[in-house]
Amino acid sequence: MGKLNRGFLGGFRGRLGPAYGCFWRGMDLVKTLPRKSGKPGTPKQLVIQQKLAVVTGFLSGMGPLIEIGFKGVTNSGESAMNAAVSYNIQNAVTGIAPNFVMDYTKLKYSFGKLPLPNEIQVTMLPLAKLEVNWSPRSYGVVKIHPDDLATFVVYNPEKNTFVVLEDAARRDETTYTIQMPSEFIGDTVFFFMNFITSDGKLVSENSNLGNLVILP
Repeated sequence: MGKLNRGFLGGFRGRLGPAYGCFWRGMDLVKTLPRKSGKPGTPKQLVIQQKLAVVTGFLSGMGPLIEIGFKGVTNSGESAMNAAVSYNIQNAVTGIAPNFVMDYTKLKYSFGKLPLPNEIQVTMLPLAKLEVNWSPRSYGVVKIHPDDLATFVVYNPEKNTFVVLEDAARRDETTYTIQMPSEFIGDTVFFFMNFITSDGKLVSENSNLGNLVILP
C-alpha cells in the first residue's frame, strides 16, 4: 500500500495501484510495476532462473555471514547478498539443466584480504564432535593479529541445516571443538571456516575443507 507523505500533491512511498513510488536523490519518483509476461522464457533465461533458485535458496541460510563477508567486494549500489549470489552462480553451481546443485567445495560466503592460517585440519571424533586445528601463522605474512576471530560453518545437505558459530575462537587459540547435533550422526557434512578482525573491519576468504561423516 502506498503512503502519501506530503499531501495528495506530493510524492508517495510504496505501491499504489499499478505504480510504485519512492524518494531517490532528492526526487519523488513513480515507477510503473512490471507486467507479467505470458511468454515462456528462452532456454538461456530458464537456465539462469534455475541456477538463481538453487543459489538463493542455499545462501538465504547464510544471510548474516554474507552481509559481513561480501561487504567489501560489492559494486556501487549492490547489496552483499546480490554480490554473493552473482559469484556463486558463476562458480559454485554444477549439474545439467534442470538438475543444478551447489558445489559446496567452491562455495564462497566471505571474501577479504585477511590471511587464513597456513594449515587447517578437521578431525571427526566420537560422540558427534568435530575438532578443528590451525596454525597461528600464515604464509608470507609477517604480522598476524592474535585476536582475529574464527567463525565455523557446518552444513548438512541431507537435513538442509546449518550450524554456525560466529567469533567462536581467537586465532592464537589454534584449536576448537564443535559439538554436532546428535541427529547428524551418520550424515555427511561440509565444513567451512573464516576469520574476522576483532574490530570487524577486515575478513578473510572462507576455507572449504571438504566433507566428513559424523561419528556416533
